[in-house]
Amino acid sequence: MMERQKLTVLGPGDPLPDDGHAVLLIDDQTYSKETFESLADKVVLGESIAEVQSGYRLKDDAREALAGIDEVSGHVLFFATDDTHANTFLRIAPHCSRSTIVVHRTLDLGARAALEAEGVHYVVHSRNLREFSEADIAIMGNDNGKEERLFIHHCRSHRIPVICLQEAVNMDFDGPVMRWTDRTFVGGTHALRYHTRTMNVLTGNPRYDDIRQKPLQENPYVLINCNFTYGVAIGWARTWLDQAIEAAKDAGMDYRITVHPRDETDLSGIEYVLDSGAFVVHEQIAGCYALVSRDSSLPYEALLMNRHVVYFNPFHERERCLNEDDTGLIGKCDTKEDLQTMLRELAEKPLPLDAGPSSSEMFRHYFTGIDGVNHLRVVRALQTFLDHDYLGRPDAWADSYGVAYAQMWLQNVLRPKLRSVAWLRFAWRFVKYRIFRYPDK
Repeated sequence: MMERQKLTVLGPGDPLPDDGHAVLLIDDQTYSKETFESLADKVVLGESIAEVQSGYRLKDDAREALAGIDEVSGHVLFFATDDTHANTFLRIAPHCSRSTIVVHRTLDLGARAALEAEGVHYVVHSRNLREFSEADIAIMGNDNGKEERLFIHHCRSHRIPVICLQEAVNMDFDGPVMRWTDRTFVGGTHALRYHTRTMNVLTGNPRYDDIRQKPLQENPYVLINCNFTYGVAIGWARTWLDQAIEAAKDAGMDYRITVHPRDETDLSGIEYVLDSGAFVVHEQIAGCYALVSRDSSLPYEALLMNRHVVYFNPFHERERCLNEDDTGLIGKCDTKEDLQTMLRELAEKPLPLDAGPSSSEMFRHYFTGIDGVNHLRVVRALQTFLDHDYLGRPDAWADSYGVAYAQMWLQNVLRPKLRSVAWLRFAWRFVKYRIFRYPDK
């Protein structure tokens, strides 16, 4: 956990402090005093914040003012990287007086198909988009993508503030994610353990708004999450999957395999495979009693649906959020034998949310709200940024336009062409992992 010297808790309109870090509250909840005190040596309260017996919350007048906001008054640009982002932003866009959804020019990661399936208009990103001259604020779910960073350049050239919305609970907070936009809207106080930008806003993520507890179905199965995308950990993907399947079989459990749309695992000879995606995966989770997964956001979605979760990590991938989970709601094991035992034990245990009353507080720690209105929190936060100047003390990472464009061309245009040539792909992997000793995480 990263600790700050000073953390100022703000309400809308409270000025950004001259030093230290700040977090903006945007709803009527009471936040744990103990949680904030664990994040900094000193906690300071803004003028709109009241200290109550159990923690901190907005004062009544600030809460009433926020309650009257259900629409963003300006023109909002949404950059939808993939189908998950499209699904997320479709929950926010109806609450904007005007909005435009922008998709990749160089990659197709499912955003276009998702939007077309919903009958939603979108525009393809380019430097000369008319909407750049009309927009008031922009928001995206991934600010570290190569074309996304070019989009940020285009926004800044038109003086459009850019926000990054935390796209999942289990982000690589040690990496370059959520560093390039002007400010970040984070999923919950859990993210503040790791993410130390000058200012963060507690909004939660609307992608979780419609996820609800589901009653256990008859003859539930083990759902195995096959999620090896973009070549990550592909060297041990099939071994991981085979071990998970064998553990389920040895435990005497039926199983299904949900496969990420961009998974690259060799699935030859594998049975019970289900194609997945942001719009269908929850139906698959509803049919299981336990989810087995590597590093993924799906474990947290399964918890929201009141399903057991096992983080199966036989190859010791360097993932912090799941490895460091201290809630007791995520099982952890690193051998096939331990996984087999855990699946048998979980089949006899109450489901996570049935086990006790303390889970709702933990879920707010991860998600800010489990009340289905995180989309309104984002709307109110966007409006707050239009109404008040919170862009002082900039701390965003930046590179030159030329560097950003070159990286986008190499990563999004040239690399996919080279990877389509089998012998070049093999040679690159040999050089990368055997010569330069990159970790196959």
